[in-house]
Formats: sequence, structure tokens, C-alpha cells
Amino acid sequence: MSSLILCHKQKATQPYKLAHIRYKIFTIEELAYVIFDNLYLLDHTLMSESLCEWIESELGLFALADGLREQIAARVSLEEFILYFLTNTSIYSKAEIAGIKNVLDTLEGQEEVEKQKKKADDLLASHEYENAILAYKSILAANRTEAVDATFYGKVYACLGAAYGRFFLYKEAAKAYAAAYQICDDYEMVRAYLYACRQYMSAEEYHLLLAENDLFKVADKENSALILSVDEAETEKNGRVHTGRYRSDHKRQAKGVLFMPTDNYTSPLSLRYASPDMQYLFSQDKKFRTWRLLWIALAEIEQELGLDISDEQIAELKEHAQDINYAEAQEREKLTRHDVMSHVYAYGLQCPQAKGIIHLGATSCYVGDNTDVIIMRDALGLVRKKVLRVIANLTDFADRYKDLPTLGYTHYQPAQPTTVGKRATLWIQDLMADLEQLTYTARNLKMLGSKGTTGTQASFLELFDGDYGKVDALDPMLAGKFGFSGCVDVSGQTYSRKTDLQVLSCLEQIAVSASKFSGDIRLLQNLKEVEEPFGKGQIGSSAMAYKRNPMRSERIASLARFVISNTLNPAITAATQWFERTLDDSANRRLSIAEGFLATDGILELMINVTNGLVVYPKVVEAHLKKELPFMATETILMDAVKAGGDRQALHEKIRVASMQAAARVKQDGLENDLIERLLADPDFSLDEEGVARAMDPSRYIGCSVHQTENYLNTVVRPVLDENRELLKDVTDHVGV
Repeated sequence: MSSLILCHKQKATQPYKLAHIRYKIFTIEELAYVIFDNLYLLDHTLMSESLCEWIESELGLFALADGLREQIAARVSLEEFILYFLTNTSIYSKAEIAGIKNVLDTLEGQEEVEKQKKKADDLLASHEYENAILAYKSILAANRTEAVDATFYGKVYACLGAAYGRFFLYKEAAKAYAAAYQICDDYEMVRAYLYACRQYMSAEEYHLLLAENDLFKVADKENSALILSVDEAETEKNGRVHTGRYRSDHKRQAKGVLFMPTDNYTSPLSLRYASPDMQYLFSQDKKFRTWRLLWIALAEIEQELGLDISDEQIAELKEHAQDINYAEAQEREKLTRHDVMSHVYAYGLQCPQAKGIIHLGATSCYVGDNTDVIIMRDALGLVRKKVLRVIANLTDFADRYKDLPTLGYTHYQPAQPTTVGKRATLWIQDLMADLEQLTYTARNLKMLGSKGTTGTQASFLELFDGDYGKVDALDPMLAGKFGFSGCVDVSGQTYSRKTDLQVLSCLEQIAVSASKFSGDIRLLQNLKEVEEPFGKGQIGSSAMAYKRNPMRSERIASLARFVISNTLNPAITAATQWFERTLDDSANRRLSIAEGFLATDGILELMINVTNGLVVYPKVVEAHLKKELPFMATETILMDAVKAGGDRQALHEKIRVASMQAAARVKQDGLENDLIERLLADPDFSLDEEGVARAMDPSRYIGCSVHQTENYLNTVVRPVLDENRELLKDVTDHVGV
């Protein structure tokens, strides 16, 4: 629901009902959740005296009710009213409030039907496909309004088609795309329509369909040519299909795969765990577009250093930097069995003037290794942003619960109390160490550069007629074009595979921290002290309907195990390379690097989700502490009794005997711990109720927990968060299942 919910103790006897929303509300948390979750459906009926009266009389939140009345009297906008309410419930963090404000700013002035589509788009983006289908169908079933653009309903049909496709309802998807095309007259809708038809029709039916229309034949040919990337296709809010996933801002607002293939293996890292942004970094589009950018950079540098390369040739290369002709490259690779030369050939087909200077002087690792370093650099940056968001979430959590005493555990046995917030600083500290390693590794990554077949740069020395100065200038110029501090000083054909080990070791460290965190949350959820978020419709067990399993934390642990074990791959690969290079690294690296990042991204997506919605139950925390506190209070009671004139040794023996008796009562009979009552009844301890209350005050036993937490957050953590404030904007999770 939101960050760090401390459940409000007051529950209404009479529920509140919001217009347009069928939901009975009993607590302030529920009201905040419903408002937040239905921003697109709310209207000015929310701004009512009945709401203020309910908050005041049922929940006893007088200040909040008075503040809302003042907002109504001042005739503020609906958006301002909602923002005031959500801010003053103190449920949402500052970052979340900023995000809500952005949504409200977007909604202001929109038509009601546009708000409904925005809600449906968010459902589609969150993988709630069934609800998205219902929302889109509701829009289409209502009376049409002329207040929106003529193509609006075509876009709704297109998004409905995408939602149907994710449920493998291809026939329904085809109908929706056909309707979208009729309204929008958008060629991309034809392609989507044919793709859906291809999935549910027999081969004979499909070929008959193509025979009806020449446009269908052209569209089908394009679909077939891009079959490798069609499962990565993306539907924006307007339903338009993008066969290439590149967009300058990479914000896929109605994100999601168009259709999931059902007749071959697809990695769960793509379907279930990794975010769209991380998936794009390891996509075919990102890889081959980076190859082309490297070829363009090489041509520019070689031209600048005196080779006969024209501006027209470079302009032609740039013109086709993004539109990869996959079909030609794939067909060529069947003949050559060489992916780099196949793409050199395909690029040359698009750039006939420049084909003779593509890849000039380079070897395959020029594009392969340099691209890998660029992608790893970018992926480390994305990982770093998400680690910062987890730290920020936990910082809010630690600060909020810094003075809530809780039972400490060593060996998972009750030990001296700490605080809930102080315990969270241990999780933060691990992540801060990971952040430091991430930052160092990313900052010190270097490109391979242009080293040639065995690292001697012989081909470039030949190209530049033995001019060592020009050869020396090549790598620094290349590094500068791609934002690196430099290229490796020496190499074989490849950069040292120890670089991969260093990068994946960063991911391993994050996985270790995440696994430790998830283990603690799983144990705390068993104790019912702290719980991870639990969805309204979430099912804990197929057999035991009452269960609330910590499934997100369990998934964190599972993925962390994979990432930790994956680090063996680059270690063994680096250890077994021969001389200047062997190719037994290639297949392993295709798997270990990409999947290591995708799995780590999945871990961080889950951690953002969990830390953004941790629920603490203070009464349960207090109850567990009270059960063990009598044993811990005995030292204080002993000291007070000795100060009052008692015999330390005799009193110690009495406490020992009474403790054993109380422990037996708890363990053997399942009764309450009555140690304090036993000591209270013994006149030698001179105890009274006031003395007992003083001895049983948990704050006496938490040591410097509050001070340590405040000091650590203020002097170590918050300065780092402040330095990276811009990176934290718009970092949210994409957890769908």
C-alpha cells in the first residue's frame, strides 16, 4: 500500500463509503489506500462534510477533520484536497507524495473517460490483466463522448488487445486490434492483428486471410522478419506496437510484452522478475544498436586521424544506426556462422556508400567486448539507483521505529533488547557497503578499446602507416565518446575476464545482503511482529486459506541463491582462458552476465516493494518483549535490592531459584512468566509496584540504540542519499506476481 504503515489503533464502528467505489472503509489506512488506488475515479463528492464528520466521530482524528474542513471552505481543487489528506495522514513518504502530486497534476483537466483509461493503463502496466480487460471493456461499453480525440477509442481497443494477448486469448485480441485499426487507421494495428490471428488460426486459415489483402502480406512479412524481437514488443498507452524497444526516456508507461510465446522456453527472469529497463539493456536492440554506435565512432575517429573516410559515409551510417535489419543478418549468419560479420554485411546493405569502411581495422571483440562493458556500466548504474531506493526506504523505516524496543536475538534465542529501527540499520549498513563497491567498480570500468586480434594493434599500425602517435590516440578518443575514463592499458584479443568477475562480485554482495534481509523478515513475519506487504487478493496457500506467507521475501532468498552461485561462472572462465584468448568464454558469458544482472534486478525490485510497505505490529512486539523482560530485569532488581541493604549473594540465589521455577512454568505448563510476581512477594527484595514498573521499562535495556540509529542515519546514510537525490526520482518497483 505505502511506506511503513503503523496500523492506526482506531477502527470505525460504521464504515465510510466513497462514491463510485464499492468498498467499505473502517480505518484511516484503508481510506488512504482507497483514495491512492483510485485517484482516477474520484470526483468532488469526496470533498464533503460527511467525510470530515466520519474522520472526527469514528476515528477521533480531530485535527485532520478540521484541516479538511478548512480546505473545503477555501474552495481548493479536488487535487489539492486529496494531496492535503494524503500528506497529513503521515502514511506516505515524501517521495511517494511527490509521485502522487505528479499523477494529480497529470489528471487535472482530463476528461473522466481519460482518467478511466489511465487507471486501466496502470492495471495493464502492473500485470493485472484481468482487471485491465474489465476496465477497458467498461470504457467501450459506456456512452461515447465527443470531448476526447477521435482516435481515443481506437487506442482503448488496442490496449484491450494487448491485455487479451497476455491471457493467450488471441482470437479476442485479434478482434480488438481489428477495431483499433478501423478507428485509428494505424498500420501497426494491422501487424498486431495479424500476429494475433497467426496464433489462433490454422495455417490454412491464416494463408487464406493473407490472400485477401496485399497490405496483410506486407505486414506479415515484416512480422516474420522481426520474429526474434516481437516477443519484446511493447504497447504504449495508445496501443501502438513498437517492434524496437528503444525510446529515449525508456519509460514504458503501459509497458508489457505484447504476447508471451507458449511453444518454447522463455526465461522467468524476463516474464516474472526483471524490470523492463533492465531487460532492455540486455535486449537484442540494445546490443546491436551499440555495435553500430561503435562502428560509427570508429569511423569518425579514423577520419579525424587522417583516413580517407567521407562525411557522407558517416552520415549514412548514422542514418541507419537504430533500424537493425535483423532478417538479413540472420539469413547471412546461416551462411557465415559468424554473428559480427553477418551484422557488418547487413549494415552494409543499408549503407552502400559506407559498407567498405565498416569495422575497418577492428576484430570481433571491438564490438563484442566494448558493448559488453558499456551495457555492464549502464546496468550497474540502474542497480545502483535501486540500491539507493532500498536504502532510502529502510532509512525512513529505521527513523520511524528507532525508539520502539524489541527483543534482540542471538543464536535465534532471546537476548538483550534492541529497537526495531536499530535492527534496520544493520540491513542498511550491508547495503551501504554494497553501494560503495558498486560505485567504485562502475567508476573504474574501462573499455577494451581497439586492440586488434591479439592486443597488439597491428592492424591499426598498418592503417596509420606506422604512426604510433595516431594509434595511441585511438583508444582515448573512443573512451571519451562513450563516457569512460579510458581503455585497458594492455590486453589480448579480449579484456581480462577478471573484469566480469569484479562486476558480478558486486551483484553477489547485493544478493548476500538481500538474503540476510529476507531471512530476517521471514522470521519476523512468523513472529507476527513485522510483515511484508500482502495484496488484497493475494493467496497464501492453495489449501490453507488463512495463511499470509512471506512470498516476496522467499523469492528474494531464492533469486539471491542463484546470483551468489552464478559468480562461479566468471571466476572459472577467467581462470581457464588460454594466452591471448579462447572462445570457451563466449556461451558462458552470454548467460552468466545477463542473467546475473536480470536476477539482481529482480531482487531489488522485490526489496523496493517490500521495504516500501513493511507493516509493524507494536503490540505484538511489546508482548514478546514482556514475556522475556522479567529475566532481563533481574540484574536491575538485584542491584536496587543491594543498594537498599540486601545481601548480594543471597539475593542472587533467590533470583536463580525463582527464575528456574518461572521458566518451568512457561515451558512445561505453557503459563505466563510470573518471575516478577515471585520476587515482588519476597520481602527481601523490598519491591513495590513503582519499583517493578521502573525495572520493567523496556527503554532501560536498549542501551544506545536510539542514539546510534540517529547518529548513523544523519552522519553516514542521509549525506549519501542527499548527494543522489536526483537518482531517486521515479524509482519504483514493477513487481507483478
